[in-house]
Amino acid sequence: MRLSYAMTTKLYLGSEATRLELPVVPFEARPVPSFLPPQPREERPDAKRLESRGWPFRNEIVQDLLHSTTTVEWEAEDQMEIQGNKYFTYEKTVY
Repeated sequence: MRLSYAMTTKLYLGSEATRLELPVVPFEARPVPSFLPPQPREERPDAKRLESRGWPFRNEIVQDLLHSTTTVEWEAEDQMEIQGNKYFTYEKTVY
């Protein structure tokens, strides 16, 4: 039997208090999962990390009091070289 639960997160912003409501699954006795141990990390001998600006190099929280919204943005970038080819990755996440 498969049950489903609403997984809604709510954030209430106020001038004097802020409240975060996180979803929870009702308690029930469940079997403990059995996981295999992690496999060893593989390092490629033909790959090397070049420049990195860190994860994240930009982290910003923007509150719009007029619209009662809060936005969190972060950015990260990384450079690698594999078999003589250079790869640049850029990531921007907005919540």
